Amino acid sequence: MLVPVCSADPPDASGQVVPGVASSPLVSLLRAPVRRARVVAATSRLVAIVVEAAAPQVVCVTAGAGGALPCALTVDGSVPYAEVGTVVAVGSGRVQLPGAVVTTIRWRPVRPPVLTDPGSCFARAAGCPTPDLPPALVEYADELAMVLAGGAVSPTALAAPVQALLGFGPGLTPAGDDVLTAALVALHAAGDAATSSLAAAIAAGRPFERTTALSAGLLHLAQTGLAVRQLTRFVEALGTPGADLTASGQALLRVGHTSGAAMYLGAVAALRRRRPV
Repeated sequence: MLVPVCSADPPDASGQVVPGVASSPLVSLLRAPVRRARVVAATSRLVAIVVEAAAPQVVCVTAGAGGALPCALTVDGSVPYAEVGTVVAVGSGRVQLPGAVVTTIRWRPVRPPVLTDPGSCFARAAGCPTPDLPPALVEYADELAMVLAGGAVSPTALAAPVQALLGFGPGLTPAGDDVLTAALVALHAAGDAATSSLAAAIAAGRPFERTTALSAGLLHLAQTGLAVRQLTRFVEALGTPGADLTASGQALLRVGHTSGAAMYLGAVAALRRRRPV
């Protein structure tokens, strides 16, 4: 469960100034007045921060490949050090970390997938292989696909497969969440009415309490079709006759340890039995 932000003061603006390139979905968050936030995950290449609000928001200070995230503030070189639980400040175009201030110098556009022929994605998804993933994960994804195959679906009908997938697996983005993220993005791109039902079922599962804060933030962005660029390109290839589906699929499969494979599974599962509604 996400720990509430404590009353300690955030760090001041002193220290090293580090320029960063921010993903466009962060515009409203970074341009807002300064607010307290908390570090919820930290590795050598990523510091994930949650800003408490009516709906918590996530920003990730990243280096290198982490810039593919739709909530990334990407820096050159190494990510400034911060410990999990540290109170920081976000707003007025910057993220204030202990000993460093990451400032936004430009924006990186992030957009949902654009399909030239949305109807074709259902047939193309049906021809995609199932990635080599744990049988339980594949089973849960198939249960999601079976519910979606029923035509018009409600959040209640989707509750069981969503509950099984939400938070399933280890890591900063559990594989079950990656499946759900990709399913949302694929359905949104296809203009499918099930997108809102799936988003509602995920929200009812209280993701900020069931899974990691980073993963919950990515699920929220996926409701509007926003995701890592490799997933965007794969979904675009599904809905673009003549596109190199094999190449885009291989690029997605190379993301992370299992994240790319789980997202591949989720996109294909959401569409392979589905028909436009």
